[in-house]
Amino acid sequence: MKATSTPLPAPRGPSIQLAVSAVLELLLSTGKWNSLLSPVHLDPSICEKALAIATEAAQVQNLQWLLDRGFLPVRGPQSSSSPPPTVNLLGLVALTTGADDAAAATLDLLLRAGLDVNEIISRETALTLVAWRCDLWQESQRCRVRMRMLLDRGAHLLPPQNLPHATRCGILGPLSLKLLGRHPELDRLIFQELEARREPWPVGERLFGWAEYCAHIREIRQYSWRVRYLI
Repeated sequence: MKATSTPLPAPRGPSIQLAVSAVLELLLSTGKWNSLLSPVHLDPSICEKALAIATEAAQVQNLQWLLDRGFLPVRGPQSSSSPPPTVNLLGLVALTTGADDAAAATLDLLLRAGLDVNEIISRETALTLVAWRCDLWQESQRCRVRMRMLLDRGAHLLPPQNLPHATRCGILGPLSLKLLGRHPELDRLIFQELEARREPWPVGERLFGWAEYCAHIREIRQYSWRVRYLI
């Protein structure tokens, strides 16, 4: 892979970051990049880790630099020779503690690079990861904003209706169950879509039953916290 002349983003950190930047620039300028640090010669897990670090911190410039140099493997059928991804980059950026505008810009950059907002990695989508964080940390406002970011960019609450009915009903449960009971607003959106789509009652019954169970558990947990921490 031929390295481009795009300059590295200026680091804003301690002197070690300046040193790393200088070394990388030297490798690029002297033509040593391809033989030493090109992603072609690196283990895919190392490339994935580099992307994860930039993504989790919502560092748009650093992420763009890595993407420009081929650190993101090709997704889809043509990537059968590459190992499947193990890190949900879209989920990481949706959970970043960085500013919302930086998170949105990073999401858009990854989507333009070819990532699928509904891709399932390690049995999770970006939206189910955010829903899990909502339930675990009770970060209502941050979670609400980040969930909306994903939904506005095409994240599915329910399987697409263009799938065959049997297929749709077969996969309706697992992912949708992971979303239910995590955040009241998310529950409401799922049920509104379920109603609008007129899904068969056996499907709806399962989802409603799970939501009631989660709500019951959540109420018990809230009382246990009050007793334990004297809230």
